Amino acid sequence: MVEGKPNFRCSGLGRGAWRRDQFHARVDCGHHGRIRSVEPTERTIGDLDRDFSRAIWTGGPPGSGGVLTAKICGDLRQPPLTEHFSISNCVETESDVRVQHFGSIDEVMAFLKSEVPGNPFLGMKNARAYNWIRDGDEMRLLPSPSTSFSSPFLYRGQTTRYSPCLPGVFRGMPMVHQLHELSNLDEANLFLARIRMEEFVAVLPQHPSHAYSRQLKLMIFAEALAQHYEINTDRIDLTQDADVAAFFATNWRDENGSWHPAREGQGVIYRTVISDLKQVLGKEREHNLEWIGKQAWPRPGEQKAWTLRLPLGADFEKFPVDILTFDHQEKCSTRFHDLFVQGTRLFPPDVLSELADQIKSSPTVDWKALSDMVKGWYGWIPEDQHKHALDACAAFLWDHFGIGVEDRGVIQLSPEQMVQAQAQTEQMKKTFLDDVGLLMVRQGKHVQ
Repeated sequence: MVEGKPNFRCSGLGRGAWRRDQFHARVDCGHHGRIRSVEPTERTIGDLDRDFSRAIWTGGPPGSGGVLTAKICGDLRQPPLTEHFSISNCVETESDVRVQHFGSIDEVMAFLKSEVPGNPFLGMKNARAYNWIRDGDEMRLLPSPSTSFSSPFLYRGQTTRYSPCLPGVFRGMPMVHQLHELSNLDEANLFLARIRMEEFVAVLPQHPSHAYSRQLKLMIFAEALAQHYEINTDRIDLTQDADVAAFFATNWRDENGSWHPAREGQGVIYRTVISDLKQVLGKEREHNLEWIGKQAWPRPGEQKAWTLRLPLGADFEKFPVDILTFDHQEKCSTRFHDLFVQGTRLFPPDVLSELADQIKSSPTVDWKALSDMVKGWYGWIPEDQHKHALDACAAFLWDHFGIGVEDRGVIQLSPEQMVQAQAQTEQMKKTFLDDVGLLMVRQGKHVQ
């Protein structure tokens, strides 16, 4: 918030400056607090989060120019994300766009780009697309602040608006907050989806790219990868690149995996401010909002991917998001179809996608995976009761889904798939680090 003016929002829907806690900038604000330009005055980077934080206006009134000093937002008190939480009090309406309709995706994109503040890092000398960022004992490859899509916003595109907006695993289920409020069939669907996800996670170490990631000490986001390889999870996909969101908002995929431009109806792009989303998530943000960055598997990096985990009964539209609907026009949809080469730029050929398809379509699940899931799902129970619960789950899966339980172990890469995966990994390794740089960090005093 801005001192003395609680409804003032810099950069339209954004808040703050280009460093979360240690970046100063001289900001020229136009009408309604819209930032026209940002001139960096100091770069002492301690937190490489690159989100916009709550700020204090220390210059003249909006429209006169002034200095915007970002302050760390760790002291903001927000309700934690749990199975019972309400964000209705976090959704601002006075100055937010919230729901707005446009005549075409072109109008939406023009609006979105006009709302992104000037990037003081754009065009930096020797800038790379990604930077190494240390996270504990591991490393992340996160987009550089100098990338063209760098902004304080996250986006999501859909060819149709569905309200409520839910993760795939919860779609079609009643809007309840506790598992016991679901029918046995719905709970079994969630149970089966979790088994599929765990099987995907267990497959990852077989892939040669996993060993390469470990060699680089690159953090692997296994569950987020499962989401991006279309295993049903409790997450929804987000992107920091508005063009990527526009592709998904204007193109639909058939059952064979081919993408087609939308010709009629209405699409939607959701937009949220990263810092606003983190405030709503509170202490749970580190576990529920993940910035995946570049991985040794192609999809997350190409899609500039983030994921947001939502609990049962949580609707993404109830978060502080803008809902921008538009009328489909074939020529506009075709342009984004061509921009991403019929979708192949976002979904390049990849053995991991074949494995994900095998897992999703498998007529069986592994007995040990089911046993581990029963223990995790129901907590500790005596051995005789565990065997009874295991048999009951197996019978339920067969009766309602035709899914058998076998002592088959984890699905394995076939010899042909292993050869293909090794070839893809070796090809990837040749250029993987070409667009990666090291970000030199100078520790500075925190702004008080």
